Amino acid sequence: MDYARRDLESARAQELDQIPPAGIILMVTRLLTRLDDMLLLVDEVVADREPL
Repeated sequence: MDYARRDLESARAQELDQIPPAGIILMVTRLLTRLDDMLLLVDEVVADREPL
């Protein structure tokens, strides 16, 4: 989760109009990967919970 937070903070701090297109693609790819990781983690946690 720390990696995801750092990547998001970094993306928010960037001046997007100053980043070349390849850099924006890299940033979006990194954020998508982190989002996928977090969703998988949430799925694992929810699957391990006992039903209410």
